[in-house]
Amino acid sequence: MSGVLKIADLEGDERIDNIINGVSYINLSLPTLVVDSTITIEEETFSIPFLDGWNIIALPCRIEDVTKIQYFVNDVLISTDTNIPKSDVYIYTKKGYTTEVSNSQLNRPGYIEEVHDSFGITKLLQLPNADNQIVIAKDNNGNAYLPEYSYDGIGNMSKYESFQVKTNISFTLKLTSKRDHIIVQSTVNGITNSFVQFGGYVKISSGWNFIRFPLKFSQGLDFLLASVINNLVIIKNNDGAAYLPEYNYNGIGDVVPGEGYQIKSEIDVEITLLVTEDFTNSIA
Repeated sequence: MSGVLKIADLEGDERIDNIINGVSYINLSLPTLVVDSTITIEEETFSIPFLDGWNIIALPCRIEDVTKIQYFVNDVLISTDTNIPKSDVYIYTKKGYTTEVSNSQLNRPGYIEEVHDSFGITKLLQLPNADNQIVIAKDNNGNAYLPEYSYDGIGNMSKYESFQVKTNISFTLKLTSKRDHIIVQSTVNGITNSFVQFGGYVKISSGWNFIRFPLKFSQGLDFLLASVINNLVIIKNNDGAAYLPEYNYNGIGDVVPGEGYQIKSEIDVEITLLVTEDFTNSIA
């Protein structure tokens, strides 16, 4: 599969100005999106680089799609794990924002229950941990994984979070992902194009967050956060570079797949990332 990366939006819609009885009306010819079918994409590989010391990392693909984890040191394959069992993670949200991750409190009044397949942080870090390379991992709520003491306070990973991980060497984890994608047909002004849609939501709670952006390719941070930027205080990346909206200063640049980001927000906000890949020339 090949194509052009696009951001799905309504910016290119045709605008028609009509005047009826002296009153001006604006009509927009909006795209028509039709789910055509599902296809199974060939396996894709995503990399998560770890540096010696503290890292903020995130899965660059859907957690439920991971079929293989490989552990590389200095570009040399050390070991491979293809046994990635999944189990349910329950995410309780109120007014559309993540409040907690648990599987012990079902049917909470006033909350929306989401569920997705996932696997544990211990499985993600199992291969380097076999060489005693993992010191500690922490999630968005401050829960910790301490391999030295065989203590896992994190469990299965939430699809919205990134994680802090401290290591004592540099290495790379490569994840193989395979999933069924939805083909979406978009008709604008009589012209039909087909897309494979991926991406998802970014939910940011009031206060500090460790966030993942579900992207396959680097994207400008200014663009991704444009709809909520007035509510954000600061964004920091793995290198400690900062984006300060109040001063219109972006020391980060692009969001990089595999990296997590620390974000402080004044209120609960949500971002929708409708990233699509042009598939018009790849299907019959």
